[in-house]
Amino acid sequence: MIRPLLLAVAIACSALAAAPEARARQVDSTLVARYQLADSFMRTAQFDRAIGLLEDLVRRSPDTMLFSERLREAYESVKRYDDALLLLDASLRAGLAPPALIADRARLLYLKGDEEDAFVTWQEAVDSQPEQPGAYLAVMRSLMQLRLFGRAIRIVELGRERTGSQGLFRADLAYLYGLEGRHSEAASEYVALLGENPRQGPFVRGRLTQQSADASAIEASIPVFERAVRDNPLDRSLRDLLAWMYLEEGRYRDALNVSRAIDRLDQEQGQVLMGFARLASDAAAYDVALEAYAEILERYPDAPAAADARAGLGAMHERRAERTLETAASDSARIAARRQFEEALASYDRFLADYPGHPAQPDVRYRRANILLDRYFDLDRARAALEDLVSRHAASEAASRAAFDLGRIEILSGDLDVAQLRFSRLAERLRTGELAEAARYELALIHFYWGEFDAALALTE
Repeated sequence: MIRPLLLAVAIACSALAAAPEARARQVDSTLVARYQLADSFMRTAQFDRAIGLLEDLVRRSPDTMLFSERLREAYESVKRYDDALLLLDASLRAGLAPPALIADRARLLYLKGDEEDAFVTWQEAVDSQPEQPGAYLAVMRSLMQLRLFGRAIRIVELGRERTGSQGLFRADLAYLYGLEGRHSEAASEYVALLGENPRQGPFVRGRLTQQSADASAIEASIPVFERAVRDNPLDRSLRDLLAWMYLEEGRYRDALNVSRAIDRLDQEQGQVLMGFARLASDAAAYDVALEAYAEILERYPDAPAAADARAGLGAMHERRAERTLETAASDSARIAARRQFEEALASYDRFLADYPGHPAQPDVRYRRANILLDRYFDLDRARAALEDLVSRHAASEAASRAAFDLGRIEILSGDLDVAQLRFSRLAERLRTGELAEAARYELALIHFYWGEFDAALALTE
């Protein structure tokens, strides 16, 4: 709605300058009303009705470029390219021949099917102002509209040669190279773009993400960024992107090495390694994640990241143990998993001792108790650990989960009365949520075990 209103204001100003005030108001209101009606027809794809109104507007006010441009759009919408070209040629004969208008003429010729004349006309557009970057920009955009990416590349390269500006339209050229599958050349442009403005890192990463649909895009870009890092070892934006590309390719060891270098060069005190370890953990690359956590603890034992690294180290041992049990069922695998669970427990115990006030204390205590319950089936030690958690951190979410597990332990121990009491208290305290519903379900099962089928049915319903 903004564009028609602005255009209406422009029309009004033009009319007021050309005629007496009273008559100008009458002409202005008529033209504006008819243009707005035509515009509404255009927006609802009623092109033939819009064309009739716009043709009348052009006859009444042939010097108003707005009317001519909108009529040209209408002609193009119904593929009346010859009529659109006639309108455009009239503007060109009137002496209005900016490169953008010439490029638009070339586009219409191409749509009409006259490709040879179209390419000649695009060349005329850049030749009309060979030292002006705007001419090459207009033609490049015109070619991109028609997905003529190879020719758009040649136009930008010609513009660089003629203007002497090797950085001309760098981001656009990189994008075009990517569309054409010339990923190494695209990467070179992105490297140069970062050299001009390191803050463009997120933009470049977004562009590379778009290109990653082509399996070879990241692979072809990596050597270019590796050379750039060697040439500019202190440029963090290059290293960040290189680490990301290694992760995209599953090269976690290489990504760890880059993250390690960033952490040291920028004196991040383990924060970069921490971010890498979490990403590697999410990707199930547990060995390199463990290495990253261990390095944080070795190099930065007093840094803020050390506590999270200690907890993360335990989680990695735990996850690796679970993966071992999932992928192998042999006795040797079970023994290996047992050792990994022991490592996890040792890390959790160390965390609990070294960081008593850390916010992760409740979660770490719960993970430790969960290993004792679900992996070791040590009900006594698990009960003690869970009760300790509830007493220390009663208001935490981990304490609610611990209360639920204590109810499970009572069922496994055969004490259904105590189990019922625990689940009832938990459901009453939480009232809503997944854990509260799970507690009610356990209560229904207890009634079922007792043969109280009506009560069980009422709860399950």
